This record gives sequence, C-alpha cells and structure tokens, in this order.
Amino acid sequence: TAELHPLRGTVRLLLTPENRFHYENFIDILLDYVRRLRERKEPAAGAPAPEAGLHVSPAMRRTWERVRKAAASEETVLLCGESGTGKSYYARVIHDIGPRCGGPFVEVGLTAEVGSDNLIQSNLFGHVRGAFTGADEEKRGLFALADGGSIFLDEIGDASPELQAKLLRVIEKKTFKMLGGVRDLSVNVRIIAATNRDLAKLVQQ
Repeated sequence: TAELHPLRGTVRLLLTPENRFHYENFIDILLDYVRRLRERKEPAAGAPAPEAGLHVSPAMRRTWERVRKAAASEETVLLCGESGTGKSYYARVIHDIGPRCGGPFVEVGLTAEVGSDNLIQSNLFGHVRGAFTGADEEKRGLFALADGGSIFLDEIGDASPELQAKLLRVIEKKTFKMLGGVRDLSVNVRIIAATNRDLAKLVQQ
C-alpha cells in the first residue's frame, strides 16, 4: 500500500515482510500521484484565467502576476488596500488556483463588530467545556475546520495584541491551544490575511 500526501509532495510506500516488491505496481502508483499533483496545481484544460474577459491595464497585469505567484507558494499572504478594492475576491482566487484548491476555504472577520475578543478567539481556535460562561460543551474552531486548506483572516489590523500573539504561534509552529485548553493542537493551514489599515504606522505607534 502507499500513503500519498499531495499537499506535502510526498509518497510513502508500506511493505509487509511477506510481500514481494512489484515495480510495475509502484510505477503505476507514482504516475497516478503525479497526475493528482498536476490536477491540484494546474488549472483545468481550457479554463479561463481569473482575469479573462476584463480590460486589464499594465498595472493590473502586474497585480495578477503577483496573485499567481502568491497562489503557487505556501507562504502566508497579506493583502493590503482600502475597503472595496477586492481583497476578499483575491483571497479566494489565491486559494482556488493554488495547490490547496481541493481543501476547505474558511473566511473569518476579526473586526470588533463581530463580537468580543473571547468570542473571536473561540471561533478561531475552538474552546473546551467550561472555558467561559455558557461554554457547556467542547467546540472545534475555524482553524481546525480549515485543516488541509486555507483560512482567510479579514481585517487582521483589528486583531487584539493577545490574538496577534496566538496567531504568530500558529504561523511559526502550526500549533494552537483551544480557548481554556492546555493541549497543543497541530494544524496544516495556509493563512491569507487582509487589512485596510496602515500596519507599519500602527507598529510605530
């Protein structure tokens, strides 16, 4: 048997002592694996580019080149721009034409209008029973639901310092703790964030 992991780009062959190694079967497995990788990383034959049908200026062509370059990587992406400039749209495109297109795409707003900081953290990381008043049972968060795909953090500039520290841990170590929990949970998520605020200025302040 073989364990295929298209997101990591690995294949692991498992052989029991009594089984003989069959090269032809192994080649078939590798060819199928390559085909699946290509289907994830390449647009379907004849599929139009996201900007097809638009009048694309030289500046917008440069933007689309950067979008495609970002989509092809596994790096964290930050989209900056005023409200109404299409940040949510570009986040979805980056996911849809990237190697994680087969996985979930989860969008969450971090603005204070969504609710209290505890509520936002509970939605992102989940919570254990008794973490706060009304937490009668354990709940999985959006990071867990986005495992294997992408999570879009809209209005990242509105995140509290406490939430920023927890997000940094997820970015650096790919682990997090549920609200009120003590156990580290691992997650394989690509983070795409957006803001309409001047983050460099906020850092100085």
